[in-house]
Formats: sequence, structure tokens, C-alpha cells
Amino acid sequence: MRGPAWTPPGLDLAAGRFPLAVEAHVIAMTGRLIPGATTVTTNARYYAVHALAALEAEARDLDDGEALALLRRLEVVFAAAALLADDAVISSPHGAGRIAPMLNTGTIDIDVLATPGAKGHSDASGGFSGPYRGSEIALAILSPDGRLRPGERCN
Repeated sequence: MRGPAWTPPGLDLAAGRFPLAVEAHVIAMTGRLIPGATTVTTNARYYAVHALAALEAEARDLDDGEALALLRRLEVVFAAAALLADDAVISSPHGAGRIAPMLNTGTIDIDVLATPGAKGHSDASGGFSGPYRGSEIALAILSPDGRLRPGERCN
């Protein structure tokens, strides 16, 4: 047997995958034992995407809304590039289900895909940064003040 027996593979399920309600405890213990490690994603390259967004937001003196818009745009471009690469390190980038169909037409509308909601790559205003935020703060990649700004170790 491979993988958890209580759930089929895939991301099309709305329900959680932790029927014993241990997810929060596993995440907390992982954070305590290995600060900055994450148990919620395998796409570590997004740390660099989010750092770039934070650095650019600071350099351009963007307000919080503009910074998040830039972050979402960067995530879309990164995902599209990963999908087009023959030797992609990330085989399933965030938002691939909404980005890939546009790529098949030969063009993508970054403005549409970067807008939160039904047509965007993510429904969240922060794109897919949520699962990474705690680790990025713990590693001082991002500022702990809740804004998309570089942390003291971001360079």
C-alpha cells in the first residue's frame, strides 16, 4: 500500500485529509523541531518567488494591495514557466488547473489569472502564499509585521 488509505489522491477534494485531526499538531511540532520547515507543500521554489515579490514591493514602495497584486502576477508567470519547461523542477505548480488551459491556446492573460476569484489562479488575495507564510517568517525571508516586505535574512 502506498500513501494514506483513507483518501484518494488528487486535489479535487474539499474535505481535509487528516481524519484524526492531527494536522495542526504535526505542523506545530515540525515547526518546533525544524524551524522554517513546512508540512503543507513540496514546492519550495515559491520561497524565492515570494522573496522577489517582497523585495520588489519594497523597492517600488508599493502599498499592501499593490504588493499582493504583484505577488499574484509573479505566481502566475512562475507557474506558466514551470508548466512550459521540459525539465520542470515543479511538475504541478500552484494554479496549474487554471493556467494550463490558457497556455494551450498559445497565450495567457496575466491580469485575469492574477485576479482573485473564479477565473484567477487562486481565490485568495495573497495567491498561494498562505501555506508558506509561517515558514517564510520563521526563516526571516519575510517581515513578521504581516506585510509583504523582506525579512532580515532576505537577500
